[in-house]
Amino acid sequence: MRDAVTVAASLLIGAALGGLGQVARAVLGLKKAYDAAQVPGAAPFVFDHKRFLTTLGMGLAVGVVVGVAVTYFTVTVGAAFTKAQVVLIVSSGYTGTDALEGIFSKT
Repeated sequence: MRDAVTVAASLLIGAALGGLGQVARAVLGLKKAYDAAQVPGAAPFVFDHKRFLTTLGMGLAVGVVVGVAVTYFTVTVGAAFTKAQVVLIVSSGYTGTDALEGIFSKT
């Protein structure tokens, strides 16, 4: 049985790492959009803060779910996440947000 501190820590760490994965995704997307706007005749670059915050929330949520799953199935009480588990949670924030955005996008 997991204690409350372990569960709370996995929630917070999972959210932070999932959010980090989404921020990495956002930085790459912003760079791509900025570069596309530099082409003559292209539409100007516009930062959509609402979309950024929405997808950041998705990344946080995905990170929480994966962080709890990793904690529940693999981490023993009192043990820290391994490097592989950290990479798993960060990459889940990146890919999970991409998948959710693809599923829920209107276009």
